[in-house]
Amino acid sequence: MPQVTGALTINDGTATPVAVSYSPELLSSTQAVFVDRRLASRDMQPSVEVGFSRPSASRNTFKVSRIVAYPIVRTINGVDVISDTARANVTYTIPKSATAQERKHLRALVANSEDLTILKAGPEDLDPLY
Repeated sequence: MPQVTGALTINDGTATPVAVSYSPELLSSTQAVFVDRRLASRDMQPSVEVGFSRPSASRNTFKVSRIVAYPIVRTINGVDVISDTARANVTYTIPKSATAQERKHLRALVANSEDLTILKAGPEDLDPLY
C-alpha cells in the first residue's frame, strides 16, 4: 500500500502549466483529501479526494474514486466569494478477478482518454458529442 510522504504536485491547465502543490488534509486507508492552500479560506481551496473501498460480503468489487472540486471565486463589492464549485467524479469499479495488467489498462484508458481533443471539448469548450 502506498504511503503518502507529502504533498501531491499537479499541473494546472494554463498554456504554460504551473505545478500546484496539494497538501494532505486528511489521510486514512479509506479516504484521503489533498488541498491547494494558496488561498486563505478553506472553502476557496481546490481539492482532490481519493476514496478506497474493499470488497464486502455483498459487493464483489473494489471501489476506487477521485473527486476533484474547484471552487469558482468571484470578487463582488471588493470581496472574494464562492459563486459555485466545479466538480469531476471518477469511480473505478474493479472486479476482484481483474489482473494487475487489466487494472493498469483500465486506469490508462481513463487517463489517456481525457487527453483526446474530442473528449476535452465537453469540459473545456462546453461542446457535446454529436
